[in-house]
Amino acid sequence: MANFVMSEQAEAAGNLMEGAFAGDKRDKAKFFEMLSTGDISPTLLQAPLTARVVSEYEGIKDTIGGAAVRETVDDFTLQEIFRIAFDDDSQVLEKNVGKTRVTGTLPRVGELGEYQSFGFSSTNDSHRAYKSGIKFGLSWESVINGRNLSLLERATKQMARMARNTELSEVFGQYVTASGMNTANLSAAGDITNLISGNPALSMASLKTGLALAATHKVNGERYPISGAFTLVVSPSLEIAAREIIAVTEITTQTGSGSGAVIAKSGNPLAGKLNLQVAPTLTRINASADNYWFLVPDLSQTEGYRPELWTVRGEETPKFFVKSTTLQSPNEGDFDHDAYETKLRATATGVNTGMLGVVGSTGAGV
Repeated sequence: MANFVMSEQAEAAGNLMEGAFAGDKRDKAKFFEMLSTGDISPTLLQAPLTARVVSEYEGIKDTIGGAAVRETVDDFTLQEIFRIAFDDDSQVLEKNVGKTRVTGTLPRVGELGEYQSFGFSSTNDSHRAYKSGIKFGLSWESVINGRNLSLLERATKQMARMARNTELSEVFGQYVTASGMNTANLSAAGDITNLISGNPALSMASLKTGLALAATHKVNGERYPISGAFTLVVSPSLEIAAREIIAVTEITTQTGSGSGAVIAKSGNPLAGKLNLQVAPTLTRINASADNYWFLVPDLSQTEGYRPELWTVRGEETPKFFVKSTTLQSPNEGDFDHDAYETKLRATATGVNTGMLGVVGSTGAGV
């Protein structure tokens, strides 16, 4: 089972349950006997079932990749977004010994000169983490009479898969909506222009255009240099085309014709510049996003201006719960329908603090 803190009783019950899941007939017989007699209360299985869900969850590949950064917040209250900023005098030449400070660098300090101060400035933009989840009623008959472990096993796997899919939806929902590009986050003009004019289809030429556009992005009116590789995010429909572009090793170009033709060969200018990320969630959110593509920079360089995935501290992974009641023994099931009431809770929430260096196209060519 996953690394999960639980009581000795819960651990013993969990080990017996895992033995039953693994096919040990004696463990299975003992597990169901103790469950039916009340020696093992369903509520005692909450911790080992959470451990199983978390294990399943961690076993599913984390595919948010380079599209967002995971962050942890302390609670569900509104969190104001702050960005690092120098004071208003940081660009005054007299205070920088005749040298204007370049963005992202330390200002010069002259002999006995005053150090420039920086702090955190409010963006007047607030976000909060939210919880999401699902309730699942496990039939008393299916567990006790049918001794059917497969239902419980399938339920935990499905819950883990839904938790991962929720993360993906929260991340890629910052790029697209059911109606198209997420224009609340992606701008078509201004210092940070995210949408490529003309919405070109994915090609070597359009990728160059996109990278050139990303290089023009400004913060507070100044160019914000972003180095390193970009992540090329595409829908499954564009995967092969994207791989073909990245795999090109030699480009042949010709100028002129006939006897005056000049043929030149060069390497792929995008070699080593792009990491591919195929995102099926794009078309889950928007069925028409087959030709959408995005270039996303190294997000470690764009703190304060990037898509993030927030979770609440202590709730970073999904948790499984079994309903308890003070009116009757939990192993008797719910009074109305004899089901064990269970639920899964997760806190993954997509938050957009900016799209610095991000560019994209619908690929529609219009």
